[in-house]
Amino acid sequence: IKEAMEMNPNVLLRGIDVYKGLSIRRERDTIRKIHQGGYFNQTEGLFELFAHDPGRIHNTPVAELDVLKYALGMSTTSTDPEAIKNALRILVDFQYADYGIEAWPAWHVLSHVLYTTGGKITRPVGVLLPSGAVAGGGTMHSHEVAAKALQTPSGVDVFYTSDPETTYKLLRYCLLYENNPYIFMVDKTNIFQKEEFEIGTGFFEPGRGRVVKEGSGIQIISFGPMVNKAI
Repeated sequence: IKEAMEMNPNVLLRGIDVYKGLSIRRERDTIRKIHQGGYFNQTEGLFELFAHDPGRIHNTPVAELDVLKYALGMSTTSTDPEAIKNALRILVDFQYADYGIEAWPAWHVLSHVLYTTGGKITRPVGVLLPSGAVAGGGTMHSHEVAAKALQTPSGVDVFYTSDPETTYKLLRYCLLYENNPYIFMVDKTNIFQKEEFEIGTGFFEPGRGRVVKEGSGIQIISFGPMVNKAI
């Protein structure tokens, strides 16, 4: 996010507690409350870097549907090259996928303009959704929304990354070059994974997967509404 905001002044960050979020850290027998950028430290330090530039980074109210509608409206642009070049590219961080569910109607009502306008209007806005269960997360902070995300309109791109390097390179690409609205999911435990790779270069472009292991067969595992699609 930092690199994309430095490279393109039209990249904006909106979200719940993207500046200061209260977190509780358990250290042995003590509980310590700390303030950070985002509940998972995912936006730590960004406010200090971009606060001097009004409008680049904003904490939002806990009103997810309204926040996403606002971002979709701000980012609406025609698809000709000059308009795309000057479009606002907004990342909305709802902290938890569970909160993002509150904003789901906006995808269905506002995100399919590529279809309804014959490809002439789009919205380069993304939603960051840390997904899945973690220890102590509670039932309302542990939802998995992959199947729901894949039922969004065809004009919305859906990503779910598997490792830190892919997450870094794909999110970097999306913030700078993805011209469709997109949902960017990452497993909450993945946020804390460590991996060595070179930063500052390279992208992971949508439309291809990372080869983990060569083989001659494939197994497809699905659940819920995606079973019929997988078949």
